[in-house]
Amino acid sequence: LWARMKIFLALAGWFALFQNTALLCVLADSKCCEEDCCGKGTFYDENIDYCVPRTLFLTADSTASSPSTDSISASTSTQPSTTPPTIDLISACNFIGQASLSICQELTEFGGVVSGSSIPSSIGTLTQLKDLRLESNSLTGTIPLSIGRLTQLTRLNLGRNALKGTIPPSIASLTQLTDLDLDDNHLTGSIPSSILRSLRQLQRLSLGDNWLTGIIPSSIGSLTQLVDLKLGVGSLTGSIPSSFGGLTQLTRLWLDKNALTGSIPSSVTSLTQLTHLALDSNSLTGSIPSSIGSLAQLTRLELDGNLLMGSIPSSIGNLTQLTRLWLGFNKLTGVIPSSIGILTQLADLRLSDNSLTGSIPSLLCSIGLVTPLIDCSELQCDCCSSGSLESC
Repeated sequence: LWARMKIFLALAGWFALFQNTALLCVLADSKCCEEDCCGKGTFYDENIDYCVPRTLFLTADSTASSPSTDSISASTSTQPSTTPPTIDLISACNFIGQASLSICQELTEFGGVVSGSSIPSSIGTLTQLKDLRLESNSLTGTIPLSIGRLTQLTRLNLGRNALKGTIPPSIASLTQLTDLDLDDNHLTGSIPSSILRSLRQLQRLSLGDNWLTGIIPSSIGSLTQLVDLKLGVGSLTGSIPSSFGGLTQLTRLWLDKNALTGSIPSSVTSLTQLTHLALDSNSLTGSIPSSIGSLAQLTRLELDGNLLMGSIPSSIGNLTQLTRLWLGFNKLTGVIPSSIGILTQLADLRLSDNSLTGSIPSLLCSIGLVTPLIDCSELQCDCCSSGSLESC
């Protein structure tokens, strides 16, 4: 009889917990989730307009390894501690309808629910995880080495948080990854070459908007399935590796706002699937390669803010899909090629702060540029009075 009573009480406890969380609200997608209808064990988060289970948080000074019904009810009277908590993995899995850690395959799209938390090393116990997306949650702390145990992962997105420390080399074990996004954090150190050699299935790699230093490893060329590569806004140095030529599927490449030197390698201009090439705000030297005209799919070409010299190649007129052409703040000389005038899709042209001479192609007058930035103090411009090129 006592055994039956214990089973009954346990079932009743779990039923009460389920009633008092936001699961019913979330699954029904109702609008009743307001502060006055938040049940016991939850609090109202106005950022997402939901009642959030307090069990998504385990404060740093808590000694419990996993939440209990008692600890849940004990925390209902106050908001979560201001001490940075760690994510309670059991409740996180339950919150999105996954019954236990042993079958938890997805932690995704909290959108602020775990705001300010850190990632516990116990994340490595979720060995069935295939999708881990905790972006935009103000996560703090470091990325635990144990994340390398999640060998079933296909997507890992920890972008737009406040994570610090280095990129753990254990990520190289996640050989099933197709999407790795650590963008917009406070990560330091270099890009581990072991990751680039191992993650051959990657289609999207975003490591930009961090404090990364060192060179871009030549092993980047191993990622032959890459479609998007974001390494912009950091402190990367050295030259652009010629191995970029192996990334034949690449459509968008961001290397902007670093400290890269050397010339633009011809291997980059062989990436004929590119629609977006951003190399601006570096210290690149040499000339703009004439082979740039082979990138016929380009809609954005951003080379401004470098030390590029020589003339603008006439082959740039082959880029008929261009909507943005940034060549300003370089050391370009010579005349503006007339072929630029046939780029009828241009909405944003920047040629200022160079040493260009001659006249502006008259065809530019008919384009109706939205954002023209052209230094006309040294250039002849017959259509300035029309207002088409306002900066003239």
